[in-house]
Amino acid sequence: MTHSVLDPKVKKQLLQFIKEETQKALGKKDMNHVSNLQKAKRLITREAVKIRKSNPYVTFMAECMKGKGGTRENTHKAMKKCSVKWKKLSEDEKKKWKLSDFDVYDYS
Repeated sequence: MTHSVLDPKVKKQLLQFIKEETQKALGKKDMNHVSNLQKAKRLITREAVKIRKSNPYVTFMAECMKGKGGTRENTHKAMKKCSVKWKKLSEDEKKKWKLSDFDVYDYS
């Protein structure tokens, strides 16, 4: 389950600000600034930033894969080994990999 980072009121205010700034930039013919403002608008309207609870399996795999891989074949072999290790963990051991904090993902 994902949650919106922005409060709807704040989102509305940001979009209004971007609209006003875009009009000013268009008046000055500053197309680079207009482009950057439109990118910001897309991030806000698409809600490209989401907060999710961390996934214990992903956390484990990231730690297990550190320093391994390199080539596609080596990475594939290392991932298989890490997957086997994960399957062998007890439920209590798996719970240790569950983090209580949240991760922020930028999908832009």
